[in-house]
Amino acid sequence: MTAATSDRLPQLLIVGAAKAGTTSLARWLDDHPDVAVTPKKELNFFSYDGVWTLGTDWYRSQFPGEPSSLAVDASPSYLPSPEAPARIRQCIPEARMIALLRDPVDRTYAHYHWLRSWEAEPRSFEDVIDQELDGEPTPLGCVDASRYAVHLERYAQHFPRTQMLVVDFQRFTDQPAETFTDICTFAGLRPEVPESVGTAFNVGGEVRSWRLWRWLGNRQGGRSWRERPRGLDRMVFRPGGRPPMSPPVHARLREYFAPYDDQLRKFLGEQRLSWDA
Repeated sequence: MTAATSDRLPQLLIVGAAKAGTTSLARWLDDHPDVAVTPKKELNFFSYDGVWTLGTDWYRSQFPGEPSSLAVDASPSYLPSPEAPARIRQCIPEARMIALLRDPVDRTYAHYHWLRSWEAEPRSFEDVIDQELDGEPTPLGCVDASRYAVHLERYAQHFPRTQMLVVDFQRFTDQPAETFTDICTFAGLRPEVPESVGTAFNVGGEVRSWRLWRWLGNRQGGRSWRERPRGLDRMVFRPGGRPPMSPPVHARLREYFAPYDDQLRKFLGEQRLSWDA
């Protein structure tokens, strides 16, 4: 892949969900010879007003590689964003989108601990859930991003279903090569599986060194694919460090997400996801 930019918009968007494998998928695609992922993951062009106002010329300038390569933007903020689907339709009506979905209870808990890992959420998980489930909006909403059917149906108002691929995080983890091959087929890529496929990146955990974490944050948000060594995640995070969710909170979340899961089941039709027992 070359470092030069090209005058084009991406043909493939990884729209989310956060903490459901989007970083791993972006890295795997980045290793495919026919793909050009943005040097900085999570451009958030369609979801953040401050970035959107930079305009499409700025957005075009973010994509490296030869014009023949598939340009990819991986921004998990696109899935829950109310504005993103219409903006994407306005700019790239032919775009194909991938939504990785994880058990909503597990994803919500992982999202919370991700926020905690960089000191963005000082409250307990129980306090966060109490506020969000009582209908009080929060700027970093862990629960809202897991209401998948609401967000997918918003996309369906702007795009045909054939332009959206829903990927089960559990299958993505358990059968990475097969899942990646399906993704290549959807994206119109030859089914070549890079060696990195199956390696998990940006796995949540306890931060080992805040000094290193902040240093990475100052280098393009810690998201530069080529400058950031592949093994650096293991240096930054200590595996584990996440206590089990309390059974009452787990049961409360499972009950809360049940109608959204029913809604998702209707949206997906014959496709079933791993937590849909």
